Amino acid sequence: MSVDDGIREFWTWWTTARERVVHAIEVERSFSEELIADIGRHVDAIGDLDWELCPGASAKHAFCLSPKGNPDGRLVTEVWRQRGPAADETWEYYPARQARLGTTLEIDDVRLDRDELVAALEVDTDRERVYARYFHPRFVDLPEDRRVVALFLLLDGALGEDRVERWLGGIDLADDEPEEAVPFHQLLEAVAELERTATREKYAILKGESEEGLPLFITCNMALKRIDHLLNTMHVAIDLAILDQNPQGLTTEADADALNAIEDELSAALGASAVYFGRETRPGHRVLHWYVPEDGPAERIIAAWAHDHPDRRPHVEITRDPGWEFVKNFV
Repeated sequence: MSVDDGIREFWTWWTTARERVVHAIEVERSFSEELIADIGRHVDAIGDLDWELCPGASAKHAFCLSPKGNPDGRLVTEVWRQRGPAADETWEYYPARQARLGTTLEIDDVRLDRDELVAALEVDTDRERVYARYFHPRFVDLPEDRRVVALFLLLDGALGEDRVERWLGGIDLADDEPEEAVPFHQLLEAVAELERTATREKYAILKGESEEGLPLFITCNMALKRIDHLLNTMHVAIDLAILDQNPQGLTTEADADALNAIEDELSAALGASAVYFGRETRPGHRVLHWYVPEDGPAERIIAAWAHDHPDRRPHVEITRDPGWEFVKNFV
């Protein structure tokens, strides 16, 4: 069964199953093995996902899927949510695990208190992320391969999966408590401050060399995050000719202004149908990079724009890149 078929069957099944689940929660106050198996079977048909039920933020109950940290799975759960019903008074739906009120977690018979977690942290204001090494005194009671799982479950419980993805980077385990470690609540405060101040636009100019040893300049948005644009799965690279070159083959000031003007023209035409990552400049070429949805209008808009600028000899490449592997080369 394909993912699309699994999602379609889930929501068809849910039209009647939702009342059975409500009855189990509110009347029976327990779940039969048959109902648990039925839910699990329909979730498994979508993909390798976890599911959980919890109180809703506005509705009485919430049904959550979790991709278990898998970026491809998170795209699947996003499509699942997009194709499902709107929230109502009884149910709301989430494509990722939500933060929970409790501070304790039990895994492999080891009870972990989130308040005992400490972190040596660094706030990267360019990437708008918190990087940290984490230590918990009871991780030693877990097998090594379960400690990372426990850490992510603690972080997910505090922030929710999407906030972990959005605001945390470089999540590492420390074998011993780092000297510079601070209580976990200070990390949560750092995340809250990022949420308050983040612009999601922090451009940097990176300088390097091509494989041929030629100069290469990258201007890119270091704070752009896939989690905010999950359905933009197609990477668009638009190669334009530099017509007026300096001795290194790069743009003169006049040609840079001209290229910037036609880039702004494309940006205005695309509007919300695309997200801009940045551009690279190398001898003879300016390459623009965007991410667009698979079935949106962007390809048609770009083709029309390219047709209006034949002097730049535009070459457009569109490749599927749901994990934003291209972006990972720079941020």
